[in-house]
This record gives sequence, C-alpha cells and structure tokens, in this order.
Amino acid sequence: MVAILTLLGLICLLVPGIILAIMWMFTFPVIAETGLVFWEAMRESARLTEGYRLRLFLLFLAFIPIDILGALVCCVGVFIAASVNFMALALAYRFLQARKGQAAPSPAA
Repeated sequence: MVAILTLLGLICLLVPGIILAIMWMFTFPVIAETGLVFWEAMRESARLTEGYRLRLFLLFLAFIPIDILGALVCCVGVFIAASVNFMALALAYRFLQARKGQAAPSPAA
C-alpha cells in the first residue's frame, strides 16, 4: 500500500510539472522574436502549445532514443543528437506559429 500511495504521489506531482514545462517551452523563442516581457511571453507560449501538448510530449519521448544512440557513439554523438533535438524543437515552434497565426501582442514600447 505504501508503494502504491508513493507512486500515486509521484505521478500527481510529476504530471503537472511536465504539463507546465510543455506549456512554457517556447517562452524564450517568443521573447527573442517578439521582445515581449517574460510573463506575456509565457502566456503566448501557453497559447501556442494549446491543443498540441500531447504531440509535443511525444516529441520529447522521441528524443530519448536519439540521445541514447548519441551516447552510444563514444559520447561524441551527443552533440549531433542535441543538434537534431534543437532542430526538431525549432521546426515545432515554426509549425505552431503558422497554425496559431501571429496573434501575439506587440511589445510595450
């Protein structure tokens, strides 16, 4: 019973953390492109990922075998694996921008 309750507690704390991480994963690209302040960029990132969070989570799961294969190649492949991961995230960001449109508010001047 203790193990079940402990596992349930870990799941309850882990799942919201994963959801928030996925919601806010594009905060820094939004800041770099739009110049929004941090809190507005977090809101924009949440808007971009809305409806696509499960797919983004599956994308992160797809990174695991890529990283493992990179580590198996004498650890030099980790650099290539990281590049592939970053490229996939950049493409996902551009895809979500195109799907959601550029309805982002302009930065306060």
